[in-house]
Amino acid sequence: MFIFVRDICRIIRTNIISFVTDAKYALKQEIAIVQNATVRNIASATSASSMMCTPRASSVPNVPNSLGFSSISSGGLKRSSSVIDLASNSPAPASTKSHIVRPSKTLRQTKMWTLPSDPSAVLEMDVAIADFVLSRNYDFAMVDDEKFKHMLRLARRVPPDYKPPTVARVGGELLNKLFDVNWNTETDRLLKDARTFGISMFGDGATIKTFPKINACASGVYNPFAMLDVFDCTQHMADGGVKDAPYIARLFIPLIKKLEDMTDPFVSADIRLYYFYCDISSDTILITIFVTVQGQKFTGIVDMVYFDGASNVQKAGRILEQRFPRITSGSAAEHTTSLFFDDIFTKIPEYKEAKVLCTKLRNVFGSTRHAPAAMFKSYSKKHNRVSVGFIKPSDCR
Repeated sequence: MFIFVRDICRIIRTNIISFVTDAKYALKQEIAIVQNATVRNIASATSASSMMCTPRASSVPNVPNSLGFSSISSGGLKRSSSVIDLASNSPAPASTKSHIVRPSKTLRQTKMWTLPSDPSAVLEMDVAIADFVLSRNYDFAMVDDEKFKHMLRLARRVPPDYKPPTVARVGGELLNKLFDVNWNTETDRLLKDARTFGISMFGDGATIKTFPKINACASGVYNPFAMLDVFDCTQHMADGGVKDAPYIARLFIPLIKKLEDMTDPFVSADIRLYYFYCDISSDTILITIFVTVQGQKFTGIVDMVYFDGASNVQKAGRILEQRFPRITSGSAAEHTTSLFFDDIFTKIPEYKEAKVLCTKLRNVFGSTRHAPAAMFKSYSKKHNRVSVGFIKPSDCR
């Protein structure tokens, strides 16, 4: 039995050594052919340039160089009688010329996009950036933004005839690509160690430029705020629908399934070993082992869902609890706190009068009355070294 296994290993070793030897020999031949072709190409290019401007024969001595060409003479470059093979550092055989491979016509030389330096270019660039920021009413801090600096660094590498993308491409193809990149980045951070600590989801309704929306966010260990989706409810409302509990739950259920169906890149996958045996002379011998790696999914990672105190979203949370028994629905603390202070400043007379007084003082000395507001700002800065303003009172929802 031992002799049988030893013979098999010897045959495999012999075949591998033969294959490696043949591959090394073939690679050496390819290198020699390519180098000879390069030498021939250099000779052709140099001969063409020497025909345009031919020096006197006595200016340079006729000495063969390392590439196998004689020096420049009245007849240009001449092939030396002793051509050196660059692969083996030995004279090439006479049949080398017939094996020369000409380079493909599709090859192109790399171009360097450089322009002559202009001393005033730096000032012109600064003025152009300032004009762009100021004329478009952008934040001055945009010039310190890393994305803006990265864009300027990339601009140095494009050719002079580069044209920026069109409006349709920015709002279509490039927008979709940026969304995919941002989604992958946010979910990777969100799902890291999610199998151990879990993640929570939260959402709320919003009106963005008269369009009814519902946002869905999530929070994890390494990503406290990940915007997952913004649902557009315009068509649903136009068809006579309402943002009731079943509709909101139907929006969140596919999103939860999408997160839990993703493969965990941070956890080692299950390794299953499959053994194949064969019986030879009543002895069992292990022939091979196959290892199959299967990724694990994020099943059951969403364990908390938060909404505000509105009845429709709280009922939607209870629907999600029934659909996914591991989920616990809760009410947002900020909304509960807001309702608490709303009761204080609307139902207790003393606090209600204080609210009215603060609103009037802010309107007179800190808002629409120009003269009193300017006087208050001037004297507050004189006494406090900084201008003192008012906090705008706002009604709680």
